[in-house]
Amino acid sequence: MTDPKDNTDGSSDAEARPDSAEPGPASGENINARLLFDEASGCLSVEIFLSDKAQELTLESLEELIKANDFQSLALHPEALESVINRIEGEDIGRIEIAQRKDASAEISISEDKMCAFVSTTPACGGATLSEDMMRALMDEKNIDRRCCNETALKRVLDESEVEDVCIAEGKPCQPGKDAQFIALVGESKEIDRVEDEHGKVDFHEVFEFVVIDRDTPLMERKEATPGIEGYDLFGESLPATDGEDVPFDSDHPGALVDPQNDNCLIAEIKGHPIVSDRSVKVEKTLQVDEVNLETGNIDFDGSVLVKGDVHTGMIVKATASIEVKGIVENAILEAGSDIIVNSGVLGSEPSEEEGGHAHGHSEEEETQRSDESEQEERLRKTLKCHLRAGGTIDAKFISMADVEAVGDISAKEYILHCFAKTQQHIALGQQGGKGCLIGGRSHADQGFFVNMLGSEANVRTYVFAGTADQYEEQHRQLSEERETHLAQATKLSDSLQKVAESTKNKQPDPQFQAKIDKVRSALEAIKARIGTLDRDIGLLEEEIKEANKVKVQVKKKVYPNVFLSINGRDRRCKFETAGGQYVREGKEIVKN
Repeated sequence: MTDPKDNTDGSSDAEARPDSAEPGPASGENINARLLFDEASGCLSVEIFLSDKAQELTLESLEELIKANDFQSLALHPEALESVINRIEGEDIGRIEIAQRKDASAEISISEDKMCAFVSTTPACGGATLSEDMMRALMDEKNIDRRCCNETALKRVLDESEVEDVCIAEGKPCQPGKDAQFIALVGESKEIDRVEDEHGKVDFHEVFEFVVIDRDTPLMERKEATPGIEGYDLFGESLPATDGEDVPFDSDHPGALVDPQNDNCLIAEIKGHPIVSDRSVKVEKTLQVDEVNLETGNIDFDGSVLVKGDVHTGMIVKATASIEVKGIVENAILEAGSDIIVNSGVLGSEPSEEEGGHAHGHSEEEETQRSDESEQEERLRKTLKCHLRAGGTIDAKFISMADVEAVGDISAKEYILHCFAKTQQHIALGQQGGKGCLIGGRSHADQGFFVNMLGSEANVRTYVFAGTADQYEEQHRQLSEERETHLAQATKLSDSLQKVAESTKNKQPDPQFQAKIDKVRSALEAIKARIGTLDRDIGLLEEEIKEANKVKVQVKKKVYPNVFLSINGRDRRCKFETAGGQYVREGKEIVKN
């Protein structure tokens, strides 16, 4: 096999031979082959010819010959070399085209939406590679706006020998304007970080801290709508954009108003609890929750609280104003700065004996000893798990086994059962309908009772304490004793000054003696001033005692045995079932009118 040589007709190696087959070799001649390359057409051929030289012709030797002459980059025709070997083996003299020089090529396709141009390339085979100018010219042929060219993608296409469906140009989509946005500046609650106590326990009743905001607090910010931004497709055609909708705050935002200094800000009109919605914030003086349980956690709120359902066992609700519960309060704690209303009743549970149960059933001897009264009351309060405290009134359908204390009236429709109840006003049961029973426990009402029934058919021991006259009387006694003491001191000092005056009638006392006289006079004036204050306080107490003595226990229907009445410090035990009536203190006794 011989190396190629240039010929005058532009082909390499020997003169061109016809492609047609020629007669086989004569005796002493050998089949040989050589490469011929036509620069004009870019074709590479193998010429099979006769030579006196012997040459081994195989597929591998042909490949080596192509490589040695730097023709390996040309596009080899499929199975071309196999055809050459077959011709050689058949001693078929002639020329066979085996490869072609090819330039790199690129094809651009356009997406249906005219927003993206994809390019696929075929690598060069011994020919020219793609250039930036060629690619830009190809895009110009497609009328692609030069603004759309993706320079990074173009560089990739030029750097890589072959790519498929690379997005080389993109239109600019239009950008719709944004609608007005509303950004809440406050939340309704904050989650409490639970921490272990000194015993390694975590209180799962503490979940949220409900937010209270002051007047003029910024609540919500409104960002105005933005205009749309126009776009264009691959061919530079305009793509119009819609503007955002400039919606205002919702009109329903009680407790809040638009800031007079900033139309795009809501501020609090009152102090209260924020309720956040999509386009507004309400401010309510009352915190409203569906229920109070482990999901909501305990509540400690500066304002009023409305519970639409129940307050579950072990939960605590505190409010600086009122608390209203539509459902039941069960073994829970309620503390209100003003009124407490429980529509469906208060339900405690009887403590176990280990916890000091049956505190409402002490022996008769123990209960009738007045000196043990405060101790017994405290014992009862500690055994109960349900506690209500109100700076105003307490009103419930019923109250059972609870520690209940109010500044105002305590009232229930059906009953108060085995409770510790204490108020500075009245305890009123069944006055708006219902059974109106007071059964068991210890109840204190400074201004008296209005009930339908005291005690029960089971003769449950029931303690009723009304009035405060005994406390006023004790204060009256103490002040009166102090007054008598000061009167005696004043009389003694007056007598001493009278004697001094008589002894110094005709002479001037020396300065030292005069100082003693002045000191005695000052002491006398101070005692007289104190007596004047005591007279005023005693007079006020006498008025209080007079009013306190008007206290009564009014029973409309029936009083059962084992009811213990105490009115202004005077006691009476009801031993028999009797009709209702009005119980008052007269002198040292309690009488029924």
